[in-house]
Amino acid sequence: MDTITQKLDQTLAQSETEKSNIMSQLRLCLSAEALETLLLKEQHRQQELNSAINCSANAQTECLQTAGEDFVTSLASLTEELLALLDVLMTADDVTKTTGSITTDKCTHTHEVVIQERDATIKRFGEMYRSELQRLNSDKHKRLLEVEKWNYTGASSCTDSQTPSAKRSNGASHSQVTTVKFILKYNKKLPLNFKKNCIISHLKPLNYS
Repeated sequence: MDTITQKLDQTLAQSETEKSNIMSQLRLCLSAEALETLLLKEQHRQQELNSAINCSANAQTECLQTAGEDFVTSLASLTEELLALLDVLMTADDVTKTTGSITTDKCTHTHEVVIQERDATIKRFGEMYRSELQRLNSDKHKRLLEVEKWNYTGASSCTDSQTPSAKRSNGASHSQVTTVKFILKYNKKLPLNFKKNCIISHLKPLNYS
C-alpha cells in the first residue's frame, strides 16, 4: 500500500505542476484558439487526475482486502496449531468439543482461552479493517472534491470582476485564480472580449506576453 500511496503522491504533484504551467500560459493577447487549447489541456489534466485517484483507491482497497484475508487465514491456522499442541500437552478434562470449524480432542481452560483470544483478535481486526477502509474512501472523495472545487469556485469571482471596484495585486490573488478557472471551464460559452475583460480585472497589468 505504501508503494501505491507514493505513486499517487507523485501523480498529484505532477498534476499540480501541470496546472500551474497551464495558468502561467494565460495572457491577455491569447486568441480564442489558444484559449481553447488551454481548456483542452486542463480538461485532460483533470480527467487523468480523476482516473489516477480512483485507480489508486481501488488498488488500495484490493490490497487491504487481500491482507485481511491473509490475516484471517493465518490466524485460523495458528489457532488450530495451538489447539493441536494443547491436545498433546494436556491430559485433564478429556472432553471432545467443537468450536466453530475447529474440533479438539480436549476442552480445558487453556483451550477456551485460545478460542477467546482468537475471537477477540478477529473483532479487533475487524474494527481496524473497517476504519482503514473508511479512511481510504474518505481520502478518495476528498481528493475528487478538491478537483470539483477547482472547476466551480470561479464563477462568482468572474461576475464580480465586472465591477469597477475590482482590486489588483502584484501577486496571484484568490480572485485572480478563480477568474482563470472560470475562464478555462466556460471558454466555449463566453465571447472573447468578455474573457479578456475578466482577465484584465485580475491579472497584473504588464502581463501581456
